[in-house]
Amino acid sequence: MERLPRNPEEADKLLLLADLLRDAALTVKEEWAQEDFSRPADKDTARILPSVRLWEATKTIETISGALVELVCEPNQRVLQILTQYFESRALFIAAERRIPALLAEAGAQGLDIGVLAAKTGIEASKLCTNLPTPTALPEHCANRFRTQHALSVPSVLSMFSRR
Repeated sequence: MERLPRNPEEADKLLLLADLLRDAALTVKEEWAQEDFSRPADKDTARILPSVRLWEATKTIETISGALVELVCEPNQRVLQILTQYFESRALFIAAERRIPALLAEAGAQGLDIGVLAAKTGIEASKLCTNLPTPTALPEHCANRFRTQHALSVPSVLSMFSRR
């Protein structure tokens, strides 16, 4: 499919977004440097809620991310990205339902052989995608990433996948 022509206004908008992104990233850096996670979680609101500046900066970054994608992606690329989000969501549902992050956590840092993971989950080894878990130094092994390790252990996330 043919690319769409771009204009100077779009280039200016791209540069403006880059400036806004840098400003927000600097705010995040400053706020992260001020956070103190040494106290117990039950007595420290900062461990539960970000500061107002940090929250606003992260929301700005999320908004800028979307604007950047819309600005630089060709329409056919963007449609394909949107269409594949269903499959990513379905894969996340299956990963949570089959307890893949928990199985990988039990395996530890060395990870789990894909064949063993397939046997434990009932998913064919050839169908297992390593997009969510991270491959380890061992061939045919995968382990949790930082995000998957924590995201799928949050009760509110798991409750979305529970069957009633």
